[in-house]
Amino acid sequence: MTQHDYNLYGLYLNGFWYNREDLLKKCHETKANLQSPDWELSITKFIIEWYNENDFFEVQTSGSTGLSQLLRIKKEFAINSALSTLDFLELKPGNTALLCLPVSYIAGKMMIIRSIMGRLRLTSVEPKGNVSDDISENTDFAAMIPLQVQNLLEGPGGISKINQIRKLIIGGASIPPALEENLRNQHHPVYSTYGMTETVSHIAMRRIDGAGYSKNYKLLPNISISQDEHDCLIVNAPFLSEQIVHTRDVVRILQNYEFEVLGRLDNMIISGGIKYFPEILEKKLAGCFSDRFIISSKPDPKLGEKIILIIETQQPEKYPAHLVKNMLNGKLTAFEFPREIFFLKKFPETGTSKLARKQITQEAINRQLYRDSV
Repeated sequence: MTQHDYNLYGLYLNGFWYNREDLLKKCHETKANLQSPDWELSITKFIIEWYNENDFFEVQTSGSTGLSQLLRIKKEFAINSALSTLDFLELKPGNTALLCLPVSYIAGKMMIIRSIMGRLRLTSVEPKGNVSDDISENTDFAAMIPLQVQNLLEGPGGISKINQIRKLIIGGASIPPALEENLRNQHHPVYSTYGMTETVSHIAMRRIDGAGYSKNYKLLPNISISQDEHDCLIVNAPFLSEQIVHTRDVVRILQNYEFEVLGRLDNMIISGGIKYFPEILEKKLAGCFSDRFIISSKPDPKLGEKIILIIETQQPEKYPAHLVKNMLNGKLTAFEFPREIFFLKKFPETGTSKLARKQITQEAINRQLYRDSV
């Protein structure tokens, strides 16, 4: 496939088939309509950019691990990524797809590109936290962030609403352990995705539904991985990126092109000379709290770093130290136990709804509100 073959493709959007010329005409009409909502305009803008003469498009990174930046992505790489996902999920022309993610980021853009290249019947809706009303029984494929899936579970219909989606991929942020556990009852395939803007969306997927559950990510074809001196993942995918991508994710590489994510190097806690990954400790505490929480650390003169627990709640009185200690007993070892509890009314998040861990920790320690010792 040459880099301009995508110009031959149209798009089935919101119940209508458009060839390239009609699609661009429709987009320009939407762009000229002053009453068009911003989310529709972002879709329009990207489709126009996709069909222009450039061999690249621009996309904003999430800023979850540093400053957000604008990257240029080759359209050829995006096509390769789309075709790889279509093949991996066995999606066929005519399958329905739901776009409920912001098109300002790579995940939303890739849903459009997959629909173009796979001749999927794409329905676009406002990218909001609760998309329950937008799910129908004939939804073959959808991509969501964990918050959207959590809201589906907690809304009318619960797991039965998610069961209406025949293939669901979840990305953009780590899936909370409690949510992952609840998805074991899903009747159709649900995947946690691993990737980043630099690799043009995901490069690996992990089944989290009951029928095919795995804690390991399986690489998409034609991708090789290795590790650096810190055991962080290195991704070599020439058909997705001109550069070898060095991540900050500490992994365990297994056979058959699989790997397990242990946690981020940036989040790693060294307490008393022992390394701890908050992500692993948080999985052990799945179901303990009705509110969101993270494991983090603060400086300590004896241990170097002290493990702490931060809970997002408007009612910290629900969590007296003795109750929390009882909740954690049997789930964590003595060395893994948080030494202090902090509370925040609202966890800061990135633009893609990822928890801003460093900011959460800093605000919790600085404010010292409702501080308690375990």
